[in-house]
Amino acid sequence: MIGLLQQDPLAFALAFSALLLSLGLHEWAHAYAAFRFGDPTPRRWGRLTPNPLRHLDPLGTVLLLLAGFGWAKPVPVNPGAFRRYRLGLFVVSIAGIAINLALAVLLALLVRGLFALDPWGVVQTFRGETKTFTGVLALGLFFASSLNLVLAVFNLLPIPPLDGSKILQSLLPLSWQPFLWRLEQYAWLSFLLILTVLRGPIQEVLGFARRVFFRRVFRLEWLHALFEPSFIGPRPFASPPCPPSPSGWLNWLVIPLALLGAGLGVLFGEERAWKLGLLVLGVAALRLLLGGGLL
Repeated sequence: MIGLLQQDPLAFALAFSALLLSLGLHEWAHAYAAFRFGDPTPRRWGRLTPNPLRHLDPLGTVLLLLAGFGWAKPVPVNPGAFRRYRLGLFVVSIAGIAINLALAVLLALLVRGLFALDPWGVVQTFRGETKTFTGVLALGLFFASSLNLVLAVFNLLPIPPLDGSKILQSLLPLSWQPFLWRLEQYAWLSFLLILTVLRGPIQEVLGFARRVFFRRVFRLEWLHALFEPSFIGPRPFASPPCPPSPSGWLNWLVIPLALLGAGLGVLFGEERAWKLGLLVLGVAALRLLLGGGLL
């Protein structure tokens, strides 16, 4: 993100605004899911709002800008108030991740659409050779998409107090729950490890996720230069980039619609809706693993 500020302040402002909105929506999703499962705690603490100013954590936001990963202020919840403890803990924990993943997909779709409209303008802006309105907009949206992907993958890590640890906890035996909740008091140790020993491995995981997401899922091969150590600056291309074919664009809606359907189905108790959403996600994932991508 700091490199983006140096390259184009307007693109940085766009990406940073999208980041603040994404953090707010992430925590609002946790709060809303907890409220739907019968816990009034988020509303009592004034967290049942997408306003990012109620959710920002100063250290987590700074780390997102400097280190490429970070967090927002956790929403206070009382799992004991959930009508269904296991399901409630799982849905509340994964709600923010689902929001960030859906935003990453939506923003990546916009980047690809802008690339289809002005291939050379977007590429030359990304390479730092020249600036076009389309290119600057695509650059800001790309970083916003990348940050949402980072938030989703980072929060999936099973490290207390990240969301991934709660997802794992919801699947473990009830007899383990008291011990697992006691681990929360050592959250400071987890953050210390994340900032020191685990920082390198975590960045490797996040870099791999970005490469798969942008190169394999969305077939934006020309973005590979962004994952090299110093990606800001001119880079040669062996041949002119080809805009994506619009014939497969409808298929790109599979993942966000499936996530939306599954999420709404769980929140509103529609079993058929969330099962269908998970089935569609499974088919899309299988097709991706078999090398077909989403096109």
